[in-house]
Amino acid sequence: MKRCKVLLVMVLGVVLVASVPVGAMEVREMGECGPPPPPKPAQRSGAEGLPPLPLPVTPQRRTENKKPPTPPTMVIKIVTGDKRDWATDQNDINNLLVWMQTKLKINFTYEEKKLSKIKLDSTRHPMLYRTGHNAFTFTQAERERLREYVLKGGFIYFDACCGRDAFAKSARKELAQIFPERPLKRLASDHPIYRCYYSVPLVRYTPATGISGMAPPPLEGIDIGCRTAVVFSPIDLSCGWDMHTHKQCKGVQAEYALKLGENMIAYATAT
Repeated sequence: MKRCKVLLVMVLGVVLVASVPVGAMEVREMGECGPPPPPKPAQRSGAEGLPPLPLPVTPQRRTENKKPPTPPTMVIKIVTGDKRDWATDQNDINNLLVWMQTKLKINFTYEEKKLSKIKLDSTRHPMLYRTGHNAFTFTQAERERLREYVLKGGFIYFDACCGRDAFAKSARKELAQIFPERPLKRLASDHPIYRCYYSVPLVRYTPATGISGMAPPPLEGIDIGCRTAVVFSPIDLSCGWDMHTHKQCKGVQAEYALKLGENMIAYATAT
């Protein structure tokens, strides 16, 4: 009798483990803040799953809806070697673009690529996005490519994820080398980025920043001609785009981060 009970428990245990979806047993990588973007819908051909017609029936020509065109790539998120550096907010830019689509009724998409694999053509890819936690450096060749991209109309946004000082210091140092004649400056309170769609002259910060109440946004920028072509935030926006918070994050709260992100993309597109 005891042997039967033991066998029954073992069988039930196997059934329960087998019934758990594969994704539910996966452990998120250390350092990830938010969940990954939803998977893209599977592509299926029009005739898949249809049984053959019995002879002598003559197949009829069918009219099917064509797939909608692929939306233009608005943003390229720069990939680095360590995923825990640049991808802790895996759904940040995807969520921002989806949220933007519901507000502006404009559909954009994004890509994730290493800088060496990106064709820096501002007419095809008007915005680059570099976020991270760790200190970093560009090569001299990369600095020259980024400078040329910006001078020809490109827009770059640097985001210190979780407000990490190591990333912020590196961003300042690299931008000083890429544009030695144009230092970073705090964006003026009347800058179009704060008003081109939403009016966000003041934002609310997460508790970790120590900033209470409503305060001016943290954005800094570099002007090229009559436009701001580089924007840098030493305080996090990406966790807000990902719509999650945690105690260590020095950032702008989600509602305001999303509005700033939408304004930034609208500004980059318009200019």
